[in-house]
Amino acid sequence: MQFPKEWPQFFTATIHQWKPCLTDNKCKDIIIECLQTMVHKKQIELNAFAILNNHVHVIWQPLGIYSPAQIHSSFTNFTGKQIKNILAQHQPTLLEEMRSKNLNRVYQIWKRRSLSIELSSEAVFEQKLDY
Repeated sequence: MQFPKEWPQFFTATIHQWKPCLTDNKCKDIIIECLQTMVHKKQIELNAFAILNNHVHVIWQPLGIYSPAQIHSSFTNFTGKQIKNILAQHQPTLLEEMRSKNLNRVYQIWKRRSLSIELSSEAVFEQKLDY
């Protein structure tokens, strides 16, 4: 039996302090465009995703040389910067609520330590897909 290098992952990224940043369609578009780009660049195989008002669920599988940690970091870094720009233009009050207390950043869009679960069986994969 041959096992894949990387199993599909159930990934959840949550907006810091559960703020409803993803209600704006422009922010949702950033998420979708990022996922499309990652598929186009053959970084991931995308199985499913759901965008809620303050978090995102994705089922994806890293491809090639990309590790789950690299994929997660790429996704949250890119989308975080873009969402910050949208909030600065359209919802500056909400952006101010996202100010970070950490000295190494001004704003924090995504919560630290996003959830990632390896889907190493068909039953677990189907359960998360139905979720």
